[in-house]
Amino acid sequence: MSPRLHTPMSSLRTRLVDRLELFPGGPLNIGVWLAAVVAVLAILGGRATHVEYVGIARAVEHEISPATPGTIARVLVDLYEEVERGDLVAILDDAEVKAELEVAAAELRTLESQLEDAGSGVVAGAAVDWQSERRRYEIDVEDRRLEELRIKVTIESDRVEKQRLEAKLGRMEPLYGEGAVTLDEYDDIRFMAATVSKRIEENLVLLAQTRDELSAALQRRGEFVGSSGDSADAPAAAYLATVRAAIDAQGARVDAARARRAALTLTAPISGTITMIGGRPGQAVDVGEAVAVIARPNDGDVVAWLPEGDRRSLQAGERVWLRSATRGGTLAESFVMRVAPTVAMLPERLWQRRDLPEYGRAVMVASAEELSLIPGETVRVRFVH
Repeated sequence: MSPRLHTPMSSLRTRLVDRLELFPGGPLNIGVWLAAVVAVLAILGGRATHVEYVGIARAVEHEISPATPGTIARVLVDLYEEVERGDLVAILDDAEVKAELEVAAAELRTLESQLEDAGSGVVAGAAVDWQSERRRYEIDVEDRRLEELRIKVTIESDRVEKQRLEAKLGRMEPLYGEGAVTLDEYDDIRFMAATVSKRIEENLVLLAQTRDELSAALQRRGEFVGSSGDSADAPAAAYLATVRAAIDAQGARVDAARARRAALTLTAPISGTITMIGGRPGQAVDVGEAVAVIARPNDGDVVAWLPEGDRRSLQAGERVWLRSATRGGTLAESFVMRVAPTVAMLPERLWQRRDLPEYGRAVMVASAEELSLIPGETVRVRFVH
């Protein structure tokens, strides 16, 4: 049996060195070849792990539309003007609301006369019995209800006037600064607006007092009904049914006028830029019809489109990278928010050929604040897989 040969490790290293020295160009060429192989593998690996598709930065937009039909009286903003949340954008004509309030006031005066006639009948009665007493309590309650409505009508009428004066004052302020309006004209409007505001405050106090008086009248009537064994729907109060129904109707009319008055002013729901004005003075608008559109810049998401042939499976939360397609710059990390379940046509601006529509799946990607994307800007979205 021949003995096993043992080759020392040092001998193996020597042979490897000898072979490397025999390689054309020597160890230097081997190093270059290895570096090239690593570079090629890195490039191929990079191509296999990510792909970029185009997207568009969306704007966070809000339509400013009326909650009631009406006619535009004034548009108080210009296109691309910066506005703050709560700023007045447009005002609807207040003629119909003022007319409704005037009709309500006239109806209330008629009801007051009817109630006075009913009250005089109680005083003239010779016999004071429980029916007469009941009538007195009922008339007292309805009288307070009428007074409450009268004050509410006055307040709403003054609020309509206040809105008109404040809008006029807002238009005059820059004109006064430019010298186009005199100080006297400017002060007159300010004084009128302040006077109306003070009158509203005084009437609000009076309204609270009247409501307290109404509560007291209701309590007195309730105590009388309870002590006499009468019931709330007893025939003793039937003669006031017509007046009571009319008061209820006027109360509903006043509430509707108040809601319409509040809807006459259209304000900015967010701070941003006016990107569209769709209404002009004198134009009739319906509920939900956009009078203007306001956009909040640098705060929108990005919508990217995967070509319909791309079958990759994306999930919400997966990482992506964004960069401006027009300005370049570094990549910013983001993530997938939602993926459309169906294929749809891409926006025409993204077609490679104008006459050849393209289709794909929309992918909603969260915005990257550091990119300061402009709404509508084209964005490159890198998907990693």
